[in-house]
Amino acid sequence: MGKYGFKITLTREAYENFKKAKELLGAKSWEDLSKRILGLIGESNTSASSKVSNEVAREKRHWSVKRGGKTRAIDILRDEKVMYEADIAGRIRDRDAFFGRLRKDGAVVVETAKQRIAVDPGFWDEFKKKLEKADTTNDEVLKEQLGEDGLKLLRVLREEGAVYFDGVEGKWKFIIEPEGE
Repeated sequence: MGKYGFKITLTREAYENFKKAKELLGAKSWEDLSKRILGLIGESNTSASSKVSNEVAREKRHWSVKRGGKTRAIDILRDEKVMYEADIAGRIRDRDAFFGRLRKDGAVVVETAKQRIAVDPGFWDEFKKKLEKADTTNDEVLKEQLGEDGLKLLRVLREEGAVYFDGVEGKWKFIIEPEGE
């Protein structure tokens, strides 16, 4: 049975199509996939098809041929803005070399006790400037100020002890200074 007590039977072809859509849209779970699809459809139907096309094109860029037949990690990072070691652990064999290469190519790498986080330098600078202006711990307000990607990054950094909110000064402060800044 599913999470909510529903069982769905699919043909092999339908299952493969959903799996491919999940991968192309970057969904982490089936629930996430359904939300992303509804989000795309929720816009006007004409823009939904163009949005799907844009998402598919973005994903294909990740696997496009660059410099000697290899996709450069820094190019993927520029598109995604942030890469969490926990999210890529199953796909990258030598994570030390991967993050070392990102650092060498100019990425900001935050090393916490649990994982490394690679951040596009432009996004990192923007994130820090916005976070310096933030004077709250309210997620809704922070989402408006930092954006969705920024809020996710802040949550991970906060959970892993890399930043904290100083209630006396009313400011966010970094405990861990990232490499490559």
